[in-house]
Amino acid sequence: MIDQIAALNEKIAQVKAVGGNPNDLLDRRDLLTEKLSELIDISVSTPLQEQDGDFKIDLHGKVLVQGSRTRHLVLVSVSGNEGFYDVQVEDNLFDHVDNTDVLLAAIEQKAPTAVHSVLVERLASETNWKVGSPGSLPNVASPDQALNLHGDFSLQVSSGGVVKTSHQFSGGVLPPPASNEPRDYIFRLAAGGFERVISVNWNDTGSRWEISDNAGNALSASPTLSLQDLSDFINTNYNSFNASVTSDGRLSIESSDKHLISLVDIKGDLTSQLGISDSAKTVTISVTEEDSLNAIANKINGAYMTDGGPSSPEEWLRASVEQAPDGTYYLTLESQVMGEAQRINVSGDESGGLYVAHNLGLLNSDGSTNFMTTAEDAFISFDGRKYLSSVNRFTEARQITPSDGYSAKNMSEVSSGITLKLAGTGMASVRVEHHVQGGKIYGTLEARDDLILSHLSAFDELAYRLALEMNALHYSGHGMGENADVTGTAFFVPLPRQYGAARSLTVNPLLEQDSSLIAAAADDGEGNSLGSGDGTKALAMARLKQTKVLSGGSADFNEFYLSFIAELGAQGRRTVTMAENQRALTDQINAQRQSVMGVNIDEEMMDIVKFQQAFNAMSRYITTIDEMLDTIINRMGIVGR
Repeated sequence: MIDQIAALNEKIAQVKAVGGNPNDLLDRRDLLTEKLSELIDISVSTPLQEQDGDFKIDLHGKVLVQGSRTRHLVLVSVSGNEGFYDVQVEDNLFDHVDNTDVLLAAIEQKAPTAVHSVLVERLASETNWKVGSPGSLPNVASPDQALNLHGDFSLQVSSGGVVKTSHQFSGGVLPPPASNEPRDYIFRLAAGGFERVISVNWNDTGSRWEISDNAGNALSASPTLSLQDLSDFINTNYNSFNASVTSDGRLSIESSDKHLISLVDIKGDLTSQLGISDSAKTVTISVTEEDSLNAIANKINGAYMTDGGPSSPEEWLRASVEQAPDGTYYLTLESQVMGEAQRINVSGDESGGLYVAHNLGLLNSDGSTNFMTTAEDAFISFDGRKYLSSVNRFTEARQITPSDGYSAKNMSEVSSGITLKLAGTGMASVRVEHHVQGGKIYGTLEARDDLILSHLSAFDELAYRLALEMNALHYSGHGMGENADVTGTAFFVPLPRQYGAARSLTVNPLLEQDSSLIAAAADDGEGNSLGSGDGTKALAMARLKQTKVLSGGSADFNEFYLSFIAELGAQGRRTVTMAENQRALTDQINAQRQSVMGVNIDEEMMDIVKFQQAFNAMSRYITTIDEMLDTIINRMGIVGR
């Protein structure tokens, strides 16, 4: 169409140059221009409006036709929306992302025009925390074998923010202890893959507190332990942290790499006194001599959704028994959600004893955690704002901001209409520009990039939360019959991330093969089933329909579905209303145009009557002249003969 309009411009100019009137060519050009305007939202300038006398068509300031010169619309591949294309104007082409080795971006039509600067400092590992050690229990030849262990250990799934700030202390933290007061404190400091077990002990000989860790670092502190002592020890020995004492007497510990910091008391309550310990729910597991690995795993799984226990998948883990290459069995703990925030913290009994946790292979002899896999969050700066994300493809991430104490817990949209997919570290820019902003082509782009993607995102959230919540409950329940002692079975095949969850939602094939694995019964607290007649977990799974687990905990499945349908209906109604308004506006403009360039029937009828009367008059005139000539020629010559 663009080429045809330009060719007509050239022919029209040639005809006018020799004094002709190219009305048919002008009509053809107007028809093509009208068809083009249905596809894209063009602006037209006639020769009378332009000083150079050219007929021009432009698309938001980008000239498509000027006289006989043209620019075409071009398909440009969108790096973050593989297989799909953007529509741009020739000679004005651009890449949405200037460095695809760092990131890709899927850009919706609603995204505001801008150029964004992105610095990717770290990619997400997209893994779950997992604790355990193959071969840690060399003599366990069966998962049902009694372990002859007695004692307690505690579990917690959590991490804090990238900055932890203590309570305010006007004086020291720990004065010299009295004879009946604790003299030893042990806590674990961790961030990302870094972890240290720090001890604070009273030295009777030196009459002062001593600070040391499991890496051999030591510091002689003051007789009254101060915040500055703790700050000096951390800054001297750990490059991963920046510690300081604020002017109002608070200890501030910041992760230099913007990892989430975890502080957990192992013995005593020093970090709790400071107000910087992890605040998630802690579950104590009691082990007796008769307990096997399976029994211990059942106790851990069964603690979910108990009174005062963890009540969301993010707060708990899954215990299972695995077989080592040497044929022995060992216990593993794995968080149910990927990312740094779901760090597994293993502690000992009330007195700080780590005997049971160490013998189960969960902790090393120095108190450090025996991680099989660790997790890291992605860390990016977007237009100067810093974010953490547990996945590498995201629209929303957790902003690091002082408004929430740098906890980085709350999800927020990074930039309206942009989905980022991280590929590497480094700098990149994302350019948002929409050459086409109206017409049928824009409608197609908007349906593809905005409406369909938003619907897919809703389906993914529904499927992901359904699988996550159902699995968390099902892990905690016991099977039936010969599987009455089995817990930790997934109801759906676990979905690691929300993106693409809808297309991957599948019932666990093991349940289809053996329905006795369906975990309807709850645990009795001792690792045993409440019986095949118990349906506690079945009822809990049924109640998920009315549990607010979607839209950030603000909607249940019914409400989410109704909201989705309502939004779908509202979109349809808005579309119909806009179409009707546009149609009315178009009809009004066409009527105005027709009033100028169209035919007036009354006027034309008057002209026809006028022309008819004129024709009759001319006929009468010619008849009279003919009669007069006949008289002169044929009759006047006879007179006088």
